[in-house]
Amino acid sequence: MAITYTEEQRELVKLVRDVARNEVMPYVAAADKAGECPRELYQWGFDLGLHMVEIPEQFGGMGLSYETCAMMFEELAWVDAAYADTFVTNFVAFRNILLNGTEEQARHFVEKTENNGFAAFCLTEANAGSDVAAMRTTAVLDGDEYVLNGTKTFITNGSISDIYVVFAKTDPEAGAHGITGFLIDGDTPGLAAGAKEHKMGFRLSDTTEVVLENVRVPQSAVIGEVGQGMSIALNALNLSRAFISTLAVGIMQRALDEAVAYAKQRKQFGRRLIDFEMVQQMLADMAIKTEAARVLVNNCMRQMDAGEMVRKDGAIVKTFVTDAMQEVLECAPEIKACNQKARYIADLNRRLDEAEQDTIRGELFTGSVVTAAQSFLKLGIATTVLTGVTLMSRGDLVLIPFLMFLIAATRVYDPIGSMFANMAAVFACEVRIERMQEIENEKRMTGMTEYDPDGYDIRFEHVTFAYREKEDVLRDVSFTAKQGQVTALVGPSGGGKSTAAKLAARFWDPAEGTVRLGGVDVSTVDGEALLKNYAIVFQDVALFADTVMENIRLGKRDATDEEVLAAAKAAQCLLEKKMHFNK
Repeated sequence: MAITYTEEQRELVKLVRDVARNEVMPYVAAADKAGECPRELYQWGFDLGLHMVEIPEQFGGMGLSYETCAMMFEELAWVDAAYADTFVTNFVAFRNILLNGTEEQARHFVEKTENNGFAAFCLTEANAGSDVAAMRTTAVLDGDEYVLNGTKTFITNGSISDIYVVFAKTDPEAGAHGITGFLIDGDTPGLAAGAKEHKMGFRLSDTTEVVLENVRVPQSAVIGEVGQGMSIALNALNLSRAFISTLAVGIMQRALDEAVAYAKQRKQFGRRLIDFEMVQQMLADMAIKTEAARVLVNNCMRQMDAGEMVRKDGAIVKTFVTDAMQEVLECAPEIKACNQKARYIADLNRRLDEAEQDTIRGELFTGSVVTAAQSFLKLGIATTVLTGVTLMSRGDLVLIPFLMFLIAATRVYDPIGSMFANMAAVFACEVRIERMQEIENEKRMTGMTEYDPDGYDIRFEHVTFAYREKEDVLRDVSFTAKQGQVTALVGPSGGGKSTAAKLAARFWDPAEGTVRLGGVDVSTVDGEALLKNYAIVFQDVALFADTVMENIRLGKRDATDEEVLAAAKAAQCLLEKKMHFNK
């Protein structure tokens, strides 16, 4: 089922692969950590002509097929999908012009981008994501010009573009039929980049708001017909879904390659992970999903090259590939986790060895001191006896005074011996005292005992947290869980979902950043006062050895059966009215 490449495709793919992995890849980790891609790093892509691959030859581009472009961008996405998306977005914008614009608009677009320039596709707004018809950006005809006002949200290349494709309402009363597309130069007065989006991933992609304040453009900037913007945008998106999918395939292939490499070099119980049947099955499943996704994308690209708009097929490809990508990405950390037990045990053994060595050193020190002291004392007594016997044999000392002196000497030595024994006990307690001091010095989570939040929005602002030093579970995480809405944190095991929930309830305080409830920093609120505003259902649930009815009743011991049933219904765990609450 593997895709057959032409010789030209093979050479182009190899060229992109070599440049991306050798020239771009060494720098993407630092760029991702910084949250932005330096302009000079894009130069490798410009030198390859990635910004011109899809532009028809009549406009000075390479005029490569959609199929070939997809192959090239998959290789780029293997290194970093956000880096690849920065170039792909150029063509998302251009397709609006190619399908519905004039030749003059197409040439102007190319003039703005051919010399290392970027383009942006500005459709989404804060309250108009999937529901594009709800957009609020307006374009009002004033003489021979349109005046645009509004804010576009989550725009790729928002602050780095030289030209923008912007959609606005020319007839607010007409809904979806009142939207018009415009081609606007990046240096037009009133057009500016707004707030930058802080994302958990895809950080090399420049994603910002685009703000339009009295932006004036001539009527010649209109793309297609007035009021046809919705249709124009959707047609461009139909041809773009498959390209987003090819980036996903690159991510999947990278995850598969990394998982295979890890499984080959990591050993457990004296065997490589890849030699275990379970791991082999997981890798095979990853490979199957990756190849199936690639074939689907390739087929869709060939349809596009044949002139089809792929409305249905594009949606199918995007849905299947994104689902498959999620499954593949969940398998990769699971394979790495196959060795976490051994890692944990090794770390535990290391800690035990350190504790044992500390104990041995303490015992050796105290033992040697006490033994030396006692030996010295006993040697003193022996010396006293020998001296006394010698003196009595000469007649210089009588028995009674000698015995009294001997008794007095032992009385003196006993307290000294006890002192050294006590010193040994003190030294032996040093480790325990240090641990107790660590506990006592642990920062207490104190704060306001009276807390009345203004709403219940939970907001994370650049939060970083680690259970162990230099092993961040969350790094620079920002998001808002709005009151009255369902917010899901989705990701693989160990990705930090439970940690985020525990930080919100202040089980711990973040190392960096702020967690807010109702606009108030939770680190300033007493834990007991804060938890009065939470209802937490943990993933690890313990049931006591009793009926389900009695387990539910634990929350209110005097609750009637009717109240327990009502609570079960409210928690959506009562599926039938006649459900039996037996063991």
